[in-house]
Amino acid sequence: MLTALGHIQLLRFVGPAVVVFGVAPYYLITWLAWRLASLPLSRRVFERGDEIMYDSYQSLICFFFETLTGAEVILYGDQIPWNKQENVIVICNHQSSVDWIITDFLAVRQGSLGRLRYILKNGLKYFPLYGFYFAQHSCIYVKRSGAKDQDYIARKLTEMKARNLPMWLVIFPEGTRYNVNNKAVIEKSQAFATEQGLPVLTQVLTPRTKATEASFEVLSSDYLDAVYDFTITYSMANENHFPRRPAPTMSDFLISKGQQVHVYCRRHEARDLPKDSEGRKSWIHQTFAEKDRILNKFYQEDGKMPGVPRRRRLPWTRTFPYFVFWMATLLPFVMTKWGRSAYWKMWLVTSFGSVSYMMFLFGKVQR
Repeated sequence: MLTALGHIQLLRFVGPAVVVFGVAPYYLITWLAWRLASLPLSRRVFERGDEIMYDSYQSLICFFFETLTGAEVILYGDQIPWNKQENVIVICNHQSSVDWIITDFLAVRQGSLGRLRYILKNGLKYFPLYGFYFAQHSCIYVKRSGAKDQDYIARKLTEMKARNLPMWLVIFPEGTRYNVNNKAVIEKSQAFATEQGLPVLTQVLTPRTKATEASFEVLSSDYLDAVYDFTITYSMANENHFPRRPAPTMSDFLISKGQQVHVYCRRHEARDLPKDSEGRKSWIHQTFAEKDRILNKFYQEDGKMPGVPRRRRLPWTRTFPYFVFWMATLLPFVMTKWGRSAYWKMWLVTSFGSVSYMMFLFGKVQR
């Protein structure tokens, strides 16, 4: 009986993983075909097509992680205008590989899924297929090298602003994940805060401010509508929240039932953001101090976030058609001998080609 349950749980992870990663090579080939076909057209036409394609792929991910798992998204705090698309910077605390999927959950509710762009760790650019594609989707890779990164981010964002590129620009200012079991990282963060005279935080890490500062400076109120400040935490229905446990991984999330995602929302008008460097830095640190207070209350007291909880379920009709579409495109490759042969060749060519391109491109930039 236990073996059967183990196999069922394994399938609940392996099945989605096979589909999500399985469609990646021909997604990239389809994107390359669109890139070539759109060359005679305006850049905005190409970008709009790219946003539609990205929406379709991320909708597949939303289907598995929210619709299929039955995960419950519970919102608190400020009302986000779900019926109106906005250009925003999104600031989140970071504790799990699932965090970026939660930004999918939120963006899809506003119809802004295709607008998601991320500031990402530099090493991810060499991840086969995805590293190349995220760069083409106007995501920005950084090395955490202070002023040098800040200048690079400012230049990339200036280019995006000049193209009037719609965006949900997602930043995880902590730079790495908070894991309650990784005491060394937490203690190092707290020691740095003490040395710099900053708030000493216990439920989040001291934020690295350079990327967020650069984003605030370049994407000013003439382009940006707001900053969405999300404080995210996870729980299982009817569980004890104390003591705090590590956040679920992607596999944990898929194989479990009863996952709850709690999101405390603050919406800040772009025109109200600080205009000077010190003011921006102070604002970011104050924001994370507030996250720390919210999460302390959640884990140490009552398992609740401030305000009235609002449940906003995503209709299955929003994500299920994309599952059907991608499965219909995947099956011909799986069901025929010719398709399987073509499929593995696509994997090899796109994986090798994408990694080689990124190594060449960034090696050239460094020289």
